[in-house]
Amino acid sequence: GRELGDTLKQYPEFAYARSTRAAANMMLMSYQVASDDLDLAEKADPQLALVPQLRAQLLAAKGDLNEALAMARKAVQQRPNDAQPLYILARIERSLGLKDDLRKHAARILELTPSAQREGRKQHLESVLGEDAFEATSSLDKL
Repeated sequence: GRELGDTLKQYPEFAYARSTRAAANMMLMSYQVASDDLDLAEKADPQLALVPQLRAQLLAAKGDLNEALAMARKAVQQRPNDAQPLYILARIERSLGLKDDLRKHAARILELTPSAQREGRKQHLESVLGEDAFEATSSLDKL
């Protein structure tokens, strides 16, 4: 909290700190502050791959699901081997009823999960993404 604020006062162009503060403000439902921080992070470092992921979450939280979907797809494109942007994308797809895409991305998340952790991850996906993800993941049990 305070250390992050002090860092940003001293180094206002520190993009990663801005994105971290944006994430914290999203949790506090301070969406305008989060959006402002993401704008500043993107301005400071246009290549910071975390920004589209966070912006997708912000847009989804505000109910702008179609814009969130586009931003989540961009985040996955920038970080195709990272489960976190895929997870965000899958949650948005669930909200929009895009079952085929949801299944594809739930399966990809499991592919990226180490085999020793796969069953736990599968259970988590089932609880968060619902039956549609379960249908997609059942064929991956042998992985």
